Amino acid sequence: MSVDLNHPRRAAREAMRKSIPASTWETNWKFTQEIIKDIEAHRIMSHPIIKRMNDGDFDLKALKIFHLEFGYAFAQIFTDAVLRAMGTCAQLERRLGPLGKLAPRFLLQLNMLDELGFDCHKTCEDGVAGHPVNAHYVKYHDTLAQLGLTHEDVLFYKPSPLAIACRYTFEGTYHDHTALTCSLACAESCFDVFAGPWARNVEKRTDVKVEGGYHSIHVLDDEGHGIDDNHSEDMWYVFAQGLTPDRHREMRVAAEIQVETWAEFADYLESF
Repeated sequence: MSVDLNHPRRAAREAMRKSIPASTWETNWKFTQEIIKDIEAHRIMSHPIIKRMNDGDFDLKALKIFHLEFGYAFAQIFTDAVLRAMGTCAQLERRLGPLGKLAPRFLLQLNMLDELGFDCHKTCEDGVAGHPVNAHYVKYHDTLAQLGLTHEDVLFYKPSPLAIACRYTFEGTYHDHTALTCSLACAESCFDVFAGPWARNVEKRTDVKVEGGYHSIHVLDDEGHGIDDNHSEDMWYVFAQGLTPDRHREMRVAAEIQVETWAEFADYLESF
């Protein structure tokens, strides 16, 4: 069987669509778009902290807290959560078959390669170019060091109840493919809105090297598009493929809780 190897993202999405009946995909994707619209209309997408970060309102002391809080809530466990989602794809095999299990894993791997420090746009002698020091979590720790924070500061930091609640929106779903991919997709959709303003605040009020570091991730390009937009849409594809109609209402509520939890977290951070 001859296959086109030049469009892996498109091929994975197509395989996922074909793994379920066309009518089911249409229903699930329509429902997924409704959740996305709910998120776009949620207060988190125009939270006042966004403007304040754009204006550089938060000083070094506040930014240290932001990084420690966000680290606990998100940075420490995001790669783990994507890996878990690759594992929970096994829950799809009985219903959708081997390709139905592997296609979403294949798509998630594109996100994972980026998370781990590979550059899928470049090749080298060993194949895809990359280096572990470019992993997002390593870059996060590099930024902490530039802020004057140590690994011990991270290990012994006592997170706020809201940071703990945000983290649980991921960890509390590790056993459930549909709930976990919903949580990851919601997070991917929300974070892009904050990444650029946060980076600008860091650049204005600290000596952190933003370009090429952790704060160059998820920012918007010159035309206002998220550099990592594909990851968000990929995760919604994975969610839509694994979703069953009987869980639509449950997942709408779960998405609302997830996004409001992150909004309350932003409320808390704005107080610094």
